[in-house]
Amino acid sequence: MVFDRSRRAKTAVSTRAFCGPEKPFLGSVSAHKDALSDVLTLIEKIQVLCYKFGIRSLEYFRDYDKLRLGLCLEDEFKAGVDLFTRKFMHLSTKQLNDLTNFYRVPDDGRIYYRAFTDLIENTFNIPNLEKQPLAEVQRPLQGILQRQLNPLEDADEARLQQIMRELAYRVQDRRLMVFPFFKDFDRGMCYSGNVTKNQFSRILAILGMTVQPEDFRILCKKFEEQNKGDINYPAFVQSIDYLFTAFKTEVPKPETHVDPPMWYELPLDTSNVNLAEIMGRIKEHCLVNRIRISEGFKDYDNLREYSVTNNQFRRGLMTSRISLSNAEAEVLCSQFADHKRPGRTLWKAFCDEVDQVFTQVIPNMERTPLNFPAPADSFRMPHKGGMDWTSATGDHQKMVNDCIERFRSFISGRRLLVKPTFEKFDKLNHRYVSRYQFKQCLAMLDLSATDEEMGALEAKFSDDKGFNYFRFLQELEPPPEYENKYAERMEELKLVNSMRSKLELEYEPNFDRIMTRLKTYLMKKPIRVVEFMKDFDRFNNNTISKDNFMRAIDICGFQLEEPEKEIIYNHYQAASQPGKVVYRRFCDDLEAVFTTHDMEKRPYFKPEQWHPQPSHLVNELTADAMAEYNACMMRLAERVLPTRMQLFPPFRDFDRNNKGTVTREQFKRVLNEQLNLGPYMTERDYSILFAKFLNRSGGGMPLVDYVPFCHEVYKLAHIDYQAP
Repeated sequence: MVFDRSRRAKTAVSTRAFCGPEKPFLGSVSAHKDALSDVLTLIEKIQVLCYKFGIRSLEYFRDYDKLRLGLCLEDEFKAGVDLFTRKFMHLSTKQLNDLTNFYRVPDDGRIYYRAFTDLIENTFNIPNLEKQPLAEVQRPLQGILQRQLNPLEDADEARLQQIMRELAYRVQDRRLMVFPFFKDFDRGMCYSGNVTKNQFSRILAILGMTVQPEDFRILCKKFEEQNKGDINYPAFVQSIDYLFTAFKTEVPKPETHVDPPMWYELPLDTSNVNLAEIMGRIKEHCLVNRIRISEGFKDYDNLREYSVTNNQFRRGLMTSRISLSNAEAEVLCSQFADHKRPGRTLWKAFCDEVDQVFTQVIPNMERTPLNFPAPADSFRMPHKGGMDWTSATGDHQKMVNDCIERFRSFISGRRLLVKPTFEKFDKLNHRYVSRYQFKQCLAMLDLSATDEEMGALEAKFSDDKGFNYFRFLQELEPPPEYENKYAERMEELKLVNSMRSKLELEYEPNFDRIMTRLKTYLMKKPIRVVEFMKDFDRFNNNTISKDNFMRAIDICGFQLEEPEKEIIYNHYQAASQPGKVVYRRFCDDLEAVFTTHDMEKRPYFKPEQWHPQPSHLVNELTADAMAEYNACMMRLAERVLPTRMQLFPPFRDFDRNNKGTVTREQFKRVLNEQLNLGPYMTERDYSILFAKFLNRSGGGMPLVDYVPFCHEVYKLAHIDYQAP
């Protein structure tokens, strides 16, 4: 058997020191290296025995330890060890005493059997391995658990080697299959691999390999079992028949070669890493792709400690599609390292630094509303591999400028389209082509350049991604510069608007007529005005500000002019609160169209339905205008009477929604073109009719009520237009 003795000794001592009482203990055998070596060898044999036959050594001591202290008496310990080893191996009195003294507790006299059983139970294993996933478990060598042959003295060992060579020569010379003969005599039901000595002698005689009695004794002594006395015939057959293999025994190889360290074990060279450049490229990547970089770290920080391990930090960067080398990642982790917990990174501080490209990330941001983030162009970074052309020599810069000027004159002379030629090679619009494709494009355009000029062009416009033909075309064909006249144009518009007087709109100056128009509107389109205004009254004070009142009127769709709104505001203005409107009184006055307010206080009151008055009765004219109106209407009635002219159909052609109104132009057009009543009217008559039948119930453009106009004409002509 081959074991690592130093490891076993450390494991035994550390187990006893850990599992035992407060003071570590060593028995009397610990003072002598030979005795300690014998005890460790015995423990190794017991380990192999228990592992091979599946013996639970702890069960043999539980009955002696009722309180489960891991301690028992000396006789109980010896009895337990002898009980599970008696059948397989014989322990001498000295071995039992040495083993007992090794696990004896000082100043107590009892034996700490739990340390012994823990060592036996964890053969070829490590206790609590699930808590140590990186621990290396020692694998037993192949064949170490097989039945071992008995050692012999030197003289007997030399004679045995000679006998085995003679028997092996006979088997090879006669081509014998030895194993089936032994297998027929196997005394076990499942081929235990053992035969008796008499059977072993008979099989050798059958095979014609009879040996001398002394040689037979040496063979039996080498291959017999220690407890049973039977012969281990598979080991014997394997020793004389090279074609038969019963078991293999692995021999440990001396570790003379030391493997070189792997690439990930080498120290990282961070001398050439620029932290400012790394942060700049990360910011540009997040700005261009609109990435919220903090989302990649929150899943690893469930407790919101704003700290993750270095490996989790790198995984979070890869989630945001940020690829860094090992050296760059190491520098980034060291910059934002968590000094309180080594091996961790403060991802929140890193995210705050990166998020500056989007917003102002500082404490108390709400207290500095005028601070704005830096412009996006300030975070642009040049691509890797590009040359700083400002550091180029004057000769190279002059060479490139002369070459581009020559290309520009050639293109302008032939009126060539250069950009489509490059776009054929850039199907994904990356604005990059390879250097070979750049030369192809120049050849397709008949643009010739020397090798030196071509190298200078590639040095100026190339980087790791390829040749940036977009920048090349910007210098080759610069776009025309347009003069920015926006500021000048805005000043002109302000000047024109200030000089132009505000257009005076027609509005109703009478408050009662305005309310009548609003009530008429509600009769046609019933809405609850209070619902639009109470949203601005959070504290239910029945008052709102002037601006909110004007806004609510516009939402209701009343279409009032600004002077009309001012008239309503002045009427319902709160006396004790300047700038406030008692909107509740305004809503109650409008809702009188449907019901009467506070009817629960007047149970005997009978409400009356409100009816809107016709527009021609509401509109008032002066005495002179009224006389002219009557004369005009009589002339129209006299013209309509002889032919019983139909007045409604021409007006209805312009009134598609049947609202009973038309515009002034439509009203005048019907009278002139379709009814031929224009010769009997003057412009003064039209203006009087417009004023008399004016309808502004919908607000906005003034309309003319043609229905009452037709009724008045028919009434003066004594015509019943509904009669057949």
